[in-house]
Amino acid sequence: MRQWLPSLLLFTIFIVFRLMASRIGLNNFTPLPAFLLCSLIFLRGSRQWILPALAWFISNPLMNFCYDLPLFGWNEFATLIGFVAALVLVPWVRKYPSILRAQSFAIAAGLLFHLITNTFSFFVMTDLYTKTWDGFLHAQWTGPAGYAPTWIFLRNLVASNMIFTALFMLAIQRYSPYTLRPRNELIKG
Repeated sequence: MRQWLPSLLLFTIFIVFRLMASRIGLNNFTPLPAFLLCSLIFLRGSRQWILPALAWFISNPLMNFCYDLPLFGWNEFATLIGFVAALVLVPWVRKYPSILRAQSFAIAAGLLFHLITNTFSFFVMTDLYTKTWDGFLHAQWTGPAGYAPTWIFLRNLVASNMIFTALFMLAIQRYSPYTLRPRNELIKG
């Protein structure tokens, strides 16, 4: 149980951070995507996705509750597709991990996730957008009336991905038993 205590503490902090950030107007500013990205890059086996995915899928219904939305809906499916799409970038970063590659990955994953989830909203939420090019652009940039513009979600997602990925990379280099070697391979130190 002791070995899981730091992970459970981190898990709880991430969920609380995500909920609190949305309450103070920092929608989509969360360490969870960066945690998932760095976990996929540096960890092996089920450890690389269990805690980040669990934190995301526990906090999503809580977020929906805060926004008076159904606890589970099509948005969870869009979120899953967005995550899976970002996974195609993992081998590129994992093979030669560096802060520059991880930051590039964080930006690309944020953009890809935003494009996929908002495209999904465009097609599934038929009453929110007209099915035209203008409606598609509206879904990507402005969003539906009554909500914060989607560009704010994109800005916060990319900013938080970059900040938290950098923090996780620095922590991994400083405190992890794994070190980045000249050939950029992770070697037990």
